[in-house]
Amino acid sequence: MKGWRAILARVQQSFDPNAEAGTIADFQASRQRTVAALRYFLLLLVIPLLVNQVAEVVLIRPIVQRTVFSSSEIVLSSFQEERLLKEFRTFESRLRFEALLRGSTEVSMPAIEERRSEKLLELAASSRQENVQILSNIMADLLSAIVFMIFVLKTQPQFELLKQFLSNLVDGLSDSAKAFLIILVTDVFVGFHSSYGWEVLLKNVFDHYGLIENRAFIGLFIATFPVTLDTIGKYWIFRYLNRNSPSAVATYHRMNE
Repeated sequence: MKGWRAILARVQQSFDPNAEAGTIADFQASRQRTVAALRYFLLLLVIPLLVNQVAEVVLIRPIVQRTVFSSSEIVLSSFQEERLLKEFRTFESRLRFEALLRGSTEVSMPAIEERRSEKLLELAASSRQENVQILSNIMADLLSAIVFMIFVLKTQPQFELLKQFLSNLVDGLSDSAKAFLIILVTDVFVGFHSSYGWEVLLKNVFDHYGLIENRAFIGLFIATFPVTLDTIGKYWIFRYLNRNSPSAVATYHRMNE
């Protein structure tokens, strides 16, 4: 009886003169929600990036240069000292080699001493600028994170709308598309070749914040973090996807064989 009632209700709705207007209204409301969700998603990406770039160039870097590194004294970390010493020794070796090519055995000639002094000044200036950039990066990233959290907390309705939009988008995908996305994400982040990507990412993070490249930490991170992500992904497939979309799980296993 319930099935016949549902069919009868659909037939009656199809002959309802207001059905078309209701369908159009629902479509317009859905389109407005989609546009609002996409606009909010773009704001989530653009606002922190703009704050990071503009604040660093206009506000943070000038303040750091005038306050923290205003004196002539140069503060170097052990990593910077080692790198600069290696670079200066390479420069001196090049000077000696050039002197030998010219047939001169005097390394302390006035011209060579002048070049050494210029190189020291160049290294000092680059080190100062590097310290300014590192501290500016830290402060700008911290400011961007604070702005992002405040923006999310102040726009909770839009954030919930975005979550609902993404959930509906994923639910609307076919089983093959869901399986393809799962395989793509897992191969990128926890696949066989993902270790190279994680290594490059960690090196960029170390350079960005002026940290010493720790090979032991990088190796430990690559050995544990992707495995943890893989475990979380399999648990999510077992608990969530198995219950809500078992056909997608079956398609995933067939595609992954």
